[in-house]
Amino acid sequence: MAAGISAFKVAKPRAKRVPKDRQRLEALRSGVNIEDWDDHDNDANEVDIVSGVRRILRYQWAGIPDQLNSDFKEHIVKFRNFLPSLVSRSQLYSLFSQQQSLVDKLVAEMVSKKEIIKIVTQNARVKNDLIMTMDDYVEFLNGQIAAEKTTQHNKALLGKFKSFVLDKETDLSNAVLRGELIKRFTIEEIKKLTELEFLSLVTSDSDRLFVIMPRFGFIVTLYLKAKTFIIRTLNATKWKEMPHKELVEKWDKNKARFKDFKGLSLLWALHYLIGEGVIEAFETFDGNAYKVL
Repeated sequence: MAAGISAFKVAKPRAKRVPKDRQRLEALRSGVNIEDWDDHDNDANEVDIVSGVRRILRYQWAGIPDQLNSDFKEHIVKFRNFLPSLVSRSQLYSLFSQQQSLVDKLVAEMVSKKEIIKIVTQNARVKNDLIMTMDDYVEFLNGQIAAEKTTQHNKALLGKFKSFVLDKETDLSNAVLRGELIKRFTIEEIKKLTELEFLSLVTSDSDRLFVIMPRFGFIVTLYLKAKTFIIRTLNATKWKEMPHKELVEKWDKNKARFKDFKGLSLLWALHYLIGEGVIEAFETFDGNAYKVL
């Protein structure tokens, strides 16, 4: 071997990805709502939070193709059923795109009335909290209480926690002070509720805790994976934009669509990104398109 030559191969630098050259799309109107409200009973100007939550949950998943392996199909169904019925405030912002201030006002009122519950993610990569109807939250709690694997001690504790959550005197609009929790629970019970993922310490303040729920992190992970794919796809074009039809085609051809996304709906993901202000929908001569902001 020649002197001065390393025995190890030097890795070649990766070629920089060059965005595809294409003509810029002409925007007829920016900030359009991606819902076709004419096909539904609801009106975009009528903000109904519970109906909005139900609407987003209804199209969260695409159908499972017949050609998939039966065991894999079963895995996907179990995963979907495993997830709690949560939506993001960002998705509600996108759904009711002209009424975001009203969405905030109604969410605050409904949290106060115990009609919905909000889950704070404390994830720097996710801008807004998650929303769940109180009926769905209580149903989830009841399911945990009834589960065979739940010990008798934990059944009693979760029943006590449910009463705490539903109590009109319990303020869930923000984190709960540890001192307030101690009035209802022992230190050991608070620790156990944290282990069971029904309470979470506020990152910056150990004297406050958020009421949360198990498994919500899976929703956040799904969104972040979808976000990565969509942003990468749009950034691959010269103007960081793409017609709806083309984005749908690329989403449907994505090999990770069922392996990683479990058949997540593109519409569900788009509402999330638009509501967070990551991308914008705009109208062209040939339908809607999306661009990175």
